[in-house]
Amino acid sequence: MHIKNEKIDIKSFEQGYLLLAEEILKNSKVGYYSSDPNIKPIPIEDFQFSEELEIIKDEIESEFFSKTDSIHGNFSSDVQFLFYEIATSFYHNCYLDKAITTFLFLTTINPYVPAFWIGLGLAYEKNLDQYKAINCFKTAIKVSDPDDFTPYIGLIRCYENIQDFVELEEFLEAAKENEAIKEQAIAALDYLKTKK
Repeated sequence: MHIKNEKIDIKSFEQGYLLLAEEILKNSKVGYYSSDPNIKPIPIEDFQFSEELEIIKDEIESEFFSKTDSIHGNFSSDVQFLFYEIATSFYHNCYLDKAITTFLFLTTINPYVPAFWIGLGLAYEKNLDQYKAINCFKTAIKVSDPDDFTPYIGLIRCYENIQDFVELEEFLEAAKENEAIKEQAIAALDYLKTKK
């Protein structure tokens, strides 16, 4: 799966990185950080970002780097999950600028995780930027398991918000071809008929 190759905005990347680091350092206890009491805390030393940030920024600024290159190798799955939890917390607490910045960071470090794109789409949607949200949900569809209808739900809401049903209908017609989500796509198309 190829994600659209765009130049990464170093400034917003760095801002997302630093926002996450600040949140982790501010909320760590006795040298450990956890965003969830049910998850084993991670040693705070895993979040010593300054040197790592400079290395990653150099990689990104390289003329050979593209959006599809792997930055996520610099962060373990546990660390990515904690970043996601923090971004989600910003979203739920309506710190939308912080949520957008941190979800942008997450989609940059690992563009193949649908939840990161869905989170970014939800933050844009709540921030009333429907067109950016639509693009995020479309990307989530591209990188999702084809049997997952979740990104379509956000897409439906956003298209409904802007009252544009033509492209949405095309997406749902295409989704109908997939047996795993066919019933949901048909139900969404039926719902769409009531909105026209």
